[in-house]
Amino acid sequence: MQDPSLKLCKEKAEDLESTIWQLAGDLGIDKDIDISTYPAYLTRLRGKYQYIVLVKLKDLSAKIQTLLKQLPKECTIDPNIKIDIDPISTT
Repeated sequence: MQDPSLKLCKEKAEDLESTIWQLAGDLGIDKDIDISTYPAYLTRLRGKYQYIVLVKLKDLSAKIQTLLKQLPKECTIDPNIKIDIDPISTT
């Protein structure tokens, strides 16, 4: 999650976390999921603040695909939101 405003970046990250929790509940996987929202190690890069929304699932296979398909369009087409499945690093 990136935004030129720290406040907006944090709010957008928290909104995304809430959306994911709601979708997880609707899909019945809220017991299998852990979500953390925090500032990136490099909090500001190229004039934009960065926040990470880390989603951990016990069983990645079908659950992550189902969850991603249910995300609102504004989350999947926004160039300031990057989705990385199975990231190498979370900093």
